[in-house]
Order: sequence, then structure tokens, then C-alpha cells
Amino acid sequence: SMNTAKLDWFRILRDLATEGVTMADVGRKCNRNRFTVNNWSEGQEPRESDGRIVLSMYAKHCPDKFKQYQAEFGIYVGEDPEKETMRRLLLLMTALLAEVHA
Repeated sequence: SMNTAKLDWFRILRDLATEGVTMADVGRKCNRNRFTVNNWSEGQEPRESDGRIVLSMYAKHCPDKFKQYQAEFGIYVGEDPEKETMRRLLLLMTALLAEVHA
């Protein structure tokens, strides 16, 4: 299935919400409305540029959960050449993690 490597945006947005970062806050950072962000939590894929912003917010506000997710996701993605975007996001997560723990 094409969805095997989808990031769990619901989980990411829920984790952000527990740290007080609302969907409206995420939307402001991405220049989107909260309804668009809500759609991501319901399974719609954000464009890559938006995904990068959300992941950087996740790294900043939820560093421990981010690290745990990054480890799980790295195992989950595997080596599928059709998942180039996912691999780029995984590399971004690794880079962000290095910044968070610098």
C-alpha cells in the first residue's frame, strides 16, 4: 500500500496540543487555517513544506516524544525508493534532533 510510510500527523498534532500548541497555532506558522490543519489530523497529507514546519514545532515543543517517534518512524519507513519524501523528512527529523540536543 502507498500509505505504509505516512507520518502519523494525528499523533504529532495531539502531542503538540498536550503542550498547549493548538491547531490554530500550527496553522499560523504554516500560513494555513485551522481547518486545513484539522484535515491533516484526519489523514490528509500536508505538503512537504508544511510537514517540515510541523516537525520543527514538534522537535521544539515535544523533544522527547519527537525522539521516540523519530526512532519508530526510522524503523517503519525502511528502504522503499517511492518514499523519497518520507526519507527526506526522516533526515530532517534527525537533523532537528541534533539541534535540540546540541
